[in-house]
Amino acid sequence: MDKLNEALYNNTKNNIRNYTDFIAEHNFGAELIRYNNSSASSIAYEPDRFKRPPDFVINKDDVFFYIQMKKLSDSERENKQSKLIDSIKRSFEKITVGKFVSLSLSEDFNAGDANLFLSFLSASIESLPDNTDLQFPPKGSPKIVFALYPPNKIELQHLTIGTSGNLEWIETTGEAEQQVKNSLSKAIGAFLWNNDEKNINIIAMEADRYDDIDISQAVFGTEKFLFYTSGSRAWTRDDDGFFNNPDHSPKICAVLALRRTGHTLISRYKKTLFINERFLKIVDQVKSVIDIDEVLTMKDLPTKE
Repeated sequence: MDKLNEALYNNTKNNIRNYTDFIAEHNFGAELIRYNNSSASSIAYEPDRFKRPPDFVINKDDVFFYIQMKKLSDSERENKQSKLIDSIKRSFEKITVGKFVSLSLSEDFNAGDANLFLSFLSASIESLPDNTDLQFPPKGSPKIVFALYPPNKIELQHLTIGTSGNLEWIETTGEAEQQVKNSLSKAIGAFLWNNDEKNINIIAMEADRYDDIDISQAVFGTEKFLFYTSGSRAWTRDDDGFFNNPDHSPKICAVLALRRTGHTLISRYKKTLFINERFLKIVDQVKSVIDIDEVLTMKDLPTKE
């Protein structure tokens, strides 16, 4: 844990932008140590003998487990909206009206719309009613729907965002799966060797915002449902899964989804293993060093939680 603690401190003392990535490594590292505490396993964090070291290397009975951590990032659309919300939040500090505001943004809301909205609020905030859904622009198709709420107890020094979200239902089919694939494509570069019974490669991902169906379609392939004229039905998978890529399949044993069991930064994880079909026989070896809660294969059909 000393090296994990040092990595956490050194990478966040001057810039906390990616501190949650190192918190995730710290959480998972602590769980690996806990689970292997009474066994004949050795655990190393980013061992120096590698040119590009995997995050964790476990040696048990002369079998090496290489685990690369990856925190699933937001999609391009989510990043864009997050930056707009952050910009609005900073601008609200100049509007010295102590109220909360809820925001619902249209899908095409942009920085220009944000500037116009802020100018409108600055000029008219004193005359706008509370606890009422309002829209901007006031007429026509709304770019943003908002509502003002006076605080019950606390005293606010300026306009403060209470909640924010999307104005319309956003179609994200395929977006989550592609985001998972993008993250896996970056992480697999840590493995310069193929997976076998003595060298087991695993990518672990903190995936609180992703369902099993998103990850399974990304790694196993897109689900396809077949309906026959006889009335019978069946399902299969497309061959577009990460495990089907000939450049990746020999290198990766499994993808491990980590989901927090608590609501704090320091938390334990529920662990779901998505196993590459060609390495099914290695599952028990993986379980010997990681406390897996559930194993999913390409034949399983998970649903959204």
